[in-house]
Amino acid sequence: MTDYVTIIRAVYSGLSQRQVAATYKVSRNTVALLVQQVKASGWLTLDDLESVDNAAISEKLNKTASSTRDVTFTMPDYEYVHQELAKPHVTLKLLWEEYVEACQQNGERFYMETQFRQYYHKFARVHKATIRLEHKPALSMEVDWAGTKLGFFDTEMGKLAEASLFVAVLPCSQLIYAQPFRDEKMPSWIAGHVHAFEYFAGVPKTLVPDNLKTGVRQSGFYEPELNHTYQEMAAHYGTVILPARVRKPKDYLQNHIIFKSGEIS
Repeated sequence: MTDYVTIIRAVYSGLSQRQVAATYKVSRNTVALLVQQVKASGWLTLDDLESVDNAAISEKLNKTASSTRDVTFTMPDYEYVHQELAKPHVTLKLLWEEYVEACQQNGERFYMETQFRQYYHKFARVHKATIRLEHKPALSMEVDWAGTKLGFFDTEMGKLAEASLFVAVLPCSQLIYAQPFRDEKMPSWIAGHVHAFEYFAGVPKTLVPDNLKTGVRQSGFYEPELNHTYQEMAAHYGTVILPARVRKPKDYLQNHIIFKSGEIS
């Protein structure tokens, strides 16, 4: 059975429907239909998906609509949204929640947070407005191997050796976790993630790896294929992988980290 919950979780976490289709090997039409049915069922957030399984979604997909419903969505007032964003502590998420509440009170259909944000970004481009870049707590963790290897004396082998540095960064707080490994193979990559979760005392909603060989099989700049083992790890911890070209975690490391050879895994 297609893993509907994982697909929807990926969409709700910010991955485009095209990227989801490429990553999970389903058609774009399937993703679009799935998103439409899930929204119509009232499962509107990542938290809503906690109580949903694949069987429930499959049942919704197999049902034939008994009546034609109005699918017109209410467009937010983005002039107001942009003005409110200039105020302290106001975020797009907060404004989306207010928009949803107003639509519900008026019996109107509303856009999901991802679409709400997309339309705002379009508004800002057209009006040449400055968009505030938001890094929300617990939303994402950026991961990568640092570019420069570490030299150390391997007491077991009795010779000089090199170690690769796994780096994880929380963009909101810029908190860094780094751990040296003897190689960049999948077990080391997974162990680095698990130890980072333990260090940060939690699991982020999304993982953002650079498009490197360990976790991502590159099939195109915008449509990377995820390593199956990496996908399984993410599913086990209830998070979603969003491979993207972002500021690399290794960029945060300058003048921050000193290691002893005994710390190398």
